This record gives sequence, structure tokens and C-alpha cells, in this order.
Amino acid sequence: ALEDSPAHALATYPDENLIIDHTEGLYVGYRYFDSYGVQPAYAFGHGLSYTSFDYSDLSVEKSGEEVVVRLTVTNSGDVAGAEVVQVYVEDDESSLERPKKELKAFEKVRLEPGASAELVLSLGEDAFSFYDPSVPGWVLEPGAFTVHVGGSSDDIRLQGQVAW
Repeated sequence: ALEDSPAHALATYPDENLIIDHTEGLYVGYRYFDSYGVQPAYAFGHGLSYTSFDYSDLSVEKSGEEVVVRLTVTNSGDVAGAEVVQVYVEDDESSLERPKKELKAFEKVRLEPGASAELVLSLGEDAFSFYDPSVPGWVLEPGAFTVHVGGSSDDIRLQGQVAW
């Protein structure tokens, strides 16, 4: 419904001076839907395929100043196809309000039926940081983060943990 859109639900429409106050802030698109429990007709990253994909063997490891996300994607259907694997990060405990999860990496993989591929995606410090206007600047707080991997913002298949 229109009322479920963050632009509609949180925006203040033009006043007598034709000023619009966009109060949705960080909560644009999928960030709003996920954080406020709204189920959209088609989630961010939603795609259609004539085949299906399985995700397995997730590994999330901090290596120096980056986090390496490894997983295996298998075409479990009967025809060749492509999948866009998406990696989202969730700050388990932040001093500032943040969306439930934030897209930080993605990779498209094309596979024949029954074929598998190992994907390796790297996340730098910026993937775990947030902008703090009181600093002002980007802040990386120590703590635990959940890494979500899936085919769209509402199709999370695997989760892992990492600490900074």
C-alpha cells in the first residue's frame, strides 16, 4: 500500500513555501521495510529465474583490515541460470540508530544445472562503519556484526558472525 512506503509514510508534503521534509533519513527502500517489518510485493534484489540455487558452506573471517566472506552456490535446478548473491551487514549493537541490515557487497554468478561455484567477497572497514554527525565523521565501533547472505533483502539463506 502507498502508506507502507517510507517516502509516503515519513515525508512531509509541501508546505506553503513548497518545502518538503524528507524525514525517512537512513530508512530508504529495503532499509525501511526490514527495520519496520513491512513486507513489500517485491523485495530489494528480487529476481526471477527458471532455476533454483542452494547456498552452503558460509565462512566469515576477519583477516587484517577486511572481512572475507566465502560461500558455495549451487544451481539445483534443471536449466542454466544466474543468481546475484547479496551480502548484508547488521551491527548487533550500535551507539547510533542504524537500519536492521545494509547491503555491502554482491556478485552475479552464472551456473549450469548441478554446477557449483565458490564465491569470495571482501568487506573493508567501511562496510562496518557509520557516519556520526557529532564527530563529524565515519566511526567503526568495536563489537559483533551479523553477516547475512541471500538472493534478495528478504531471502536471507545464510548468516555468520564477525567481531571488530
